[in-house]
Amino acid sequence: MVIGNPQRSRLNPDRQFLLQHIHFDKPITRAQGHYLYDAQGEAYLDFLAQYGAVPFGHNPAIVWEALNRVRLNHEPSLVQPLLSPAAEALSAKLSAIAPVRNGYVTFTNSGAETVEAAIKLARAKTLRPYIVSASGGFHGKTLGAVSATWNPKYREPFLADTRHFDFVPYGDVEALEARLAQGDVAAFLVEPVQGEAGMIDAPAGYLRAAAEICKRHRTLLIVDEIQSGLGRTGTLFALEHEGVTADMVLLAKALGGGMVSLGACICAEHAWSEEFGLFHSSTFANNHLSCAIGLAVIEHLLADDQALVRDVAEKGDYLRRGLEVLIRCHPRAFSHATGKGLMQGLHIHPWQHADSYFLCHASWTGMSVPLICGYLLNQHKIITVPTFNNNGVIRIEPSLTITHAEIDRLLDALDDVGEAIAQEDFAKLLRYLTGERGKVVHFPQIIEKGSEKHAEPQRAMSW
Repeated sequence: MVIGNPQRSRLNPDRQFLLQHIHFDKPITRAQGHYLYDAQGEAYLDFLAQYGAVPFGHNPAIVWEALNRVRLNHEPSLVQPLLSPAAEALSAKLSAIAPVRNGYVTFTNSGAETVEAAIKLARAKTLRPYIVSASGGFHGKTLGAVSATWNPKYREPFLADTRHFDFVPYGDVEALEARLAQGDVAAFLVEPVQGEAGMIDAPAGYLRAAAEICKRHRTLLIVDEIQSGLGRTGTLFALEHEGVTADMVLLAKALGGGMVSLGACICAEHAWSEEFGLFHSSTFANNHLSCAIGLAVIEHLLADDQALVRDVAEKGDYLRRGLEVLIRCHPRAFSHATGKGLMQGLHIHPWQHADSYFLCHASWTGMSVPLICGYLLNQHKIITVPTFNNNGVIRIEPSLTITHAEIDRLLDALDDVGEAIAQEDFAKLLRYLTGERGKVVHFPQIIEKGSEKHAEPQRAMSW
């Protein structure tokens, strides 16, 4: 028996309210390559990739092949406390490639859980209480991870106990030195690219200096590569841009191939704690099925001398050049771009000078970029969202396999947005809120490329 409105979602009602009012409430029923399809068959080009968790597009062949091998060979999934061959193989592979010396691997089920494991390990090893992280940082929303996350709005409603968590300004080595000199810090937790702060790249030399400061004060350096790792910035790990090693490197998101939830805390041998090894565990950790997928992801990234990762670097440069052209063409709309590789942010000027009170208020309350993203979704059929801690930034984070033609399509759509803002044609930009149907965007043609299918629309113009 259904009680109440049968059309009402039983998921988070507050989230549902926001999605409805920017017309993001699209029921997605099919996914292939870089496209999601709603119940009416409308195709949406995905420039979110689930916050970087879908590295090779939706339903990639290499992941399904790994799943089918497990099924056809009647391999196990959960085997605790016995040994999983896939977990053993993936841990060996990760310890070999990560910028961590002689690593041990602890598998987890999400990025936030990976951060929780790292916090426990750091405290067990050092017997120090404090975790220091950087302003603007985002490390998850479970209680430990959210206590290390900079934005207080994620902590305060839940009465998170933050007595042993501190923050220093991102990029400020003097502030880090002064805080660690107090001798009570177990670990410094930092992102090489701060995704939720607006795709902010670490200042040149900052991570290397941080590593030296941590070593001097016997503090563990934990580098959160949950979003930036596994090829996203044009190198396998973002740390590689500075040639830095860490005491721990954290992974999740892309490690599951967009199909399963899988994370990993990779810890240097000298940072391992026997107490952590004996008393930390998880029912679903070392899951053979998930680790078999993770192994397929890593092998695909390493194939042909990391050809895909090198391709990300080239496409990231192509995307950034296009964004810089847009900024020059529409300086009243766009202020600057930040990020690295296929982890880019386009910063939008506030609308405080708009004639409309509604528009000024929307900008002041952080709704201008969500409204723009709604326009891109409903008018251009392109999925983007703001960054969490800086809602004045459009997140541009497609799958690593995105094509130049699809990047061109995004740039054309952003050009349309920039022109509307520059001309103060906000009626055009917000007309979709009235329910007016956007222009028809034809389904992409699906063409075969090797063993996978990719959507390859016609290339528009060169940016």
